[in-house]
Amino acid sequence: MLIRERASHAEQYAVFLTPAGARILGLPRRRAPRVHVHREHDLAVVWLASRIERSTAMRVLSERECRHLQARGEERFSVDVERATGRGDRRRWPDLVLEKDGGRVAVEIEFAPKGSGRLGAIVDAYLQSVAFGEVRFLVSHPATARRLARIVQAETASTQTRELFPIRGPKVVVSPWTGASAGERAAVQLAIDRTADDGR
Repeated sequence: MLIRERASHAEQYAVFLTPAGARILGLPRRRAPRVHVHREHDLAVVWLASRIERSTAMRVLSERECRHLQARGEERFSVDVERATGRGDRRRWPDLVLEKDGGRVAVEIEFAPKGSGRLGAIVDAYLQSVAFGEVRFLVSHPATARRLARIVQAETASTQTRELFPIRGPKVVVSPWTGASAGERAAVQLAIDRTADDGR
């Protein structure tokens, strides 16, 4: 019923439901977890949230808090993914939401590789939303940053021309992952800058 894994003896075990365990509990079937990627991503979310809370006056909301608030009907934090992505997930939740002075920023941490179709659908979903003033993708690898920056350019242009009165969606920004080394951040930023230059 459960999967128990760890990358090394220095780590605590991560425990996940198997598809059979989810079925017995009446929960939706989920893909098998990629333990190393999920653990790295979850730790990155916690690290970034604590750093922002210590250094700024912004209100920081986790995905769980956003789900709770939206379920109570108070506010909207998710976006609807209208284009098929092959995964069946039609609702997207940011990793973190930052609020200050009435403004709201969605933060997405991108470590795991995703197909261009899925990334395009996610970016499009954010561009169609009025819930956020800005969406910031934090990326750890130059190739992913380059591809995502190109997708943001294309989706933004498509959104602005597809409708007679297009929705003025959020500004979508691709940035280096804050927790990377200076050299890694520089390489990611160079990839983003080159993509911006190519688009001019």
